[in-house]
Amino acid sequence: MEFEADIKPDDSIDDIQEVVNYVRALHFGIKRLRELPMSLRLIKEVHKILMEGVRGQHRRPGEFRREQNFIGHLSGTVQKATFIPPPPDRLEELMGEWEHFLHADDAIPPLVRIGLIHAQFETIHPFMDGNGRAGRLLITLYLAWKEILTHPLLYLSFYLKANRTAYYEALDRVRKEGAWEAWLTFFLEGVRQTSRSAGQTAQEIIALKDNLIQKLSKHPETTLTVIRLVDLLFAKPVIGTKEAAEHLEVTAKRAGQLLRQFAEEGILREITGKQRYRKFLFQPYMDIISRGT
Repeated sequence: MEFEADIKPDDSIDDIQEVVNYVRALHFGIKRLRELPMSLRLIKEVHKILMEGVRGQHRRPGEFRREQNFIGHLSGTVQKATFIPPPPDRLEELMGEWEHFLHADDAIPPLVRIGLIHAQFETIHPFMDGNGRAGRLLITLYLAWKEILTHPLLYLSFYLKANRTAYYEALDRVRKEGAWEAWLTFFLEGVRQTSRSAGQTAQEIIALKDNLIQKLSKHPETTLTVIRLVDLLFAKPVIGTKEAAEHLEVTAKRAGQLLRQFAEEGILREITGKQRYRKFLFQPYMDIISRGT
């Protein structure tokens, strides 16, 4: 949020850029699905955006690999790899079959199918880098394509990261033992937990907005502009006077007064420590959406 508001954040810029790319790739993919079905072409386009300016950017972004890769410690060798994906001369055939399964018309439920698709994708490991990022994004894009999600609200990334060891072990058992049922149980549990969390978060955000409007409406000086600022904060939780003035179509002086009023109410918190070009953080909202990060 600070990065997008032109504030130099304390965290690693490289890590933040990966998140920014992830969001850009997600929205690009959702928009692209209006004109292009789920396909190898779409996956390549999304991967190219994911890799712009971040680790792996020089390893053929948007192209399937032409050399052998492996999963293991970065300083290790292929002999010490924990998993070696198929050789590059098999990729065209394997990804062709993968795409065919993506479009297959059979009785497999969509949530089960995307669980299978994700495991297959990570096993083939078609890119030199960024396969994990692309594979996680693939889940949301597939469910949006199937119109199971009307908005991209299901992110399994945190569940998979929080259960990283179990995630890798489940995938490894699929590869070594064909333990698909165990993998699908793990995957669908992630869908259940993530869906429940997303629903709870949405309810808390709606309640926060209702409570703020009720609280501010009790003030005799509350105007429509004040209510519009509440709406704006849910779109721009880090905001300065200039942005507030432009979006609310008021003077900078009036925007500054409103922001200071919201800070006094405990709705906003000033985060720059400056007298000029100050930025404010919508703290109650950030408290909700930052859980689990």
